[in-house]
Amino acid sequence: MRQAASLWRAIQTQAWRAGDGEAAATQPRYSFAAIDHLRHRLAGHERAWLRCFAHERIQPLRLHYEDIPGDLPAAVEAVLHHVDVPVPSLLDLSAPTRRQADELSDEWVERYGRDRDVLLHGDEVPA
Repeated sequence: MRQAASLWRAIQTQAWRAGDGEAAATQPRYSFAAIDHLRHRLAGHERAWLRCFAHERIQPLRLHYEDIPGDLPAAVEAVLHHVDVPVPSLLDLSAPTRRQADELSDEWVERYGRDRDVLLHGDEVPA
């Protein structure tokens, strides 16, 4: 869900990573329909990848995007172990990574959850 909200924001602002100058871009607007559409598309992509891996008898490594900046060395080590590559003893992982989500992202995720609940259990349709 967070990925869909983030993607919707990036589509509107054309800011795809931290520092891309979102402040100078158009102010992004929340849209239940857009986020929901992207959520379904992303879930479909995930299912397609899982079918492909299953067909090829590949056990994929699952990493969650939000967790990688929090512990980049552990994520890189997990990938290297998964593909049977030795972990270098002097692996330098000083590349700057930081979480892009902020208060607006959190607000959109919460609002989407409320709007989805209303749509599923109530009679109002979110805008």
